[in-house]
Amino acid sequence: MRENQRYSMLVNWEYVGTNHMRLSYIENIIETMDLPYGYAAEESQQQFLTEEEESDLLLTTILAAIFILMVLMALFESLTLPFLVLASLPMALVGVFVIFWKTGAEFDSSAQIGLVLLFGIVVNNAILLISRFRTEIAMILKARLGGDPELDAAIFPGSRRTLGGSHLFFLPGKERVRLLRLAVTHGTRIRLRSILLTSGTTIVGLLPLLVQIERIPSKLPWIGVELPFKLRWLDTANQDIWQNLALTSIGGLISSTVLIILVLPSLYYASGRIGWALRQAGLWLASLLPIAAHRADSG
Repeated sequence: MRENQRYSMLVNWEYVGTNHMRLSYIENIIETMDLPYGYAAEESQQQFLTEEEESDLLLTTILAAIFILMVLMALFESLTLPFLVLASLPMALVGVFVIFWKTGAEFDSSAQIGLVLLFGIVVNNAILLISRFRTEIAMILKARLGGDPELDAAIFPGSRRTLGGSHLFFLPGKERVRLLRLAVTHGTRIRLRSILLTSGTTIVGLLPLLVQIERIPSKLPWIGVELPFKLRWLDTANQDIWQNLALTSIGGLISSTVLIILVLPSLYYASGRIGWALRQAGLWLASLLPIAAHRADSG
């Protein structure tokens, strides 16, 4: 293989052991090698996936996002709410960027795999919150209109249709604004604990992947207790696949949890107001059609 005007040969093999032992083993081999003049040996950069596998991973991620969008459209019976759910993905990418920038770790193939795992958790939190908003709105409509509005709005007899913020349009103007705000704030308060517990337990469970254990004696700081091992926290110089995967998930979960709680309720409230405006525009256009038809008949 020729690279940078130099011929090189890549030698790899299976190694069973810790990452620290692997690095020490490779370093010992390189130091004891007797090479001819002009030749040099060095550790190659870790590459868990080939370029073809990375392109396949990107394609798989895109197809997964499209599939999630189609399923959400069918479940929510809406065109706008699935995009609100997918808006949580950029919220997660903010934390991924910040944590890799602050730690100086390399965003390699293992981190890309972590993105796929991260997106599933983030989307679940967004679905949990939006579903609660719709439940609150359904209860409000049932209390205001009486009967069973979800059963009445269903397309097929005997089925039910989940109502959303746009269905508050049939209430008086000031009242529907107040009720939509009440549904969003009350739904956020109810789901806040569930979202924090889900994200918090996942983050705590991933933290041990950032710690490496070395079999050398050490003392706990400020306590002085002797330990038969030493904990190395986030060793970016000797990082492995599990560290980058954990970094991706932890950074994305922190930012997405905060932004979903703060931003997603506002986006849902805005989408409800936009839905009212579109319904009002539709009614206005419908009122113009009989006038236009009458003028055409007169002509």
